[in-house]
Amino acid sequence: MKIGFHIRFAGNLKRLSNDVIKTRGNVFQFYSRSIRGGRSPEVNERQLQNYYNFLFDRRISNVIILAPYGFKVAGQDVSSNLAVENPIAVQEILKDLKFAEQIHAKYYVVNAGYAKGLSEFESIKILKKQLDMILKITDWTGEILVRNMAGGGTELAPDLYSWKEIVTENKRIKGALDFGRAYAFGYSFSNREDAEVLLKFIGEDIGWDNIPLVYINDYNRFSGSKRDDAVPLGEGVIGLHGYSNILKDENLINRIWMVENQPDITYYDKTIEYLAEFHRNYNHRKGGGQQYES
Repeated sequence: MKIGFHIRFAGNLKRLSNDVIKTRGNVFQFYSRSIRGGRSPEVNERQLQNYYNFLFDRRISNVIILAPYGFKVAGQDVSSNLAVENPIAVQEILKDLKFAEQIHAKYYVVNAGYAKGLSEFESIKILKKQLDMILKITDWTGEILVRNMAGGGTELAPDLYSWKEIVTENKRIKGALDFGRAYAFGYSFSNREDAEVLLKFIGEDIGWDNIPLVYINDYNRFSGSKRDDAVPLGEGVIGLHGYSNILKDENLINRIWMVENQPDITYYDKTIEYLAEFHRNYNHRKGGGQQYES
């Protein structure tokens, strides 16, 4: 069972560790810097050693760093994007990956970004080229995960067919599938029939091996709105009922489940209990020789 939450981080690994314990999760995610960018964090050896002890004691092996929204990985703005030859942007991500190496982060998540001034085909081509280059330079040994978008404006790769082109070619570039954003784009799973179609497409056309991480976020707008308007799990239009149509799937059980937008500790408790039940049911059925119903 790999379930965790997004944690706030202000450069203090001790506070971060304490907050992870409060969530009861066994994985966690945080922004490498502020949500819009800013300076990269600096931590001393004492902080790191205490943090390493924390990971060992809690048996946490999946740490996830989320790139700031200001790190637009595709587009045409040379001041902040990687869609053109942009050594400054590359160096900033390389700094993040150096930090990822320090804190034993296994995954670094970037948003697919935007295609301003470029076709989607051109943007995806440049995005893959830039990420390939970064991985050749860095000493970090983890994987970069590209997160799908909701589809508003010039957002890149909200359609899972185009997203597939990014996450299936390089063994160290894989996908972080945000089900809430996929729902916002138009991939509804509000009923069992729609959920079956979506899960079959993911398994057969993209491949679960290319998706180590999924986001379990609720949304405040209808399917097809193409608006990124996430809310706490259970308080949106997807709801717990919608997610119950997909979370029992055997392939999903083996992914990392990441939850964002949980405002306080009471939400952690409710969310953990809800999500852990799918694992308990799966293990019970597996132990009893039964298969999940479609």
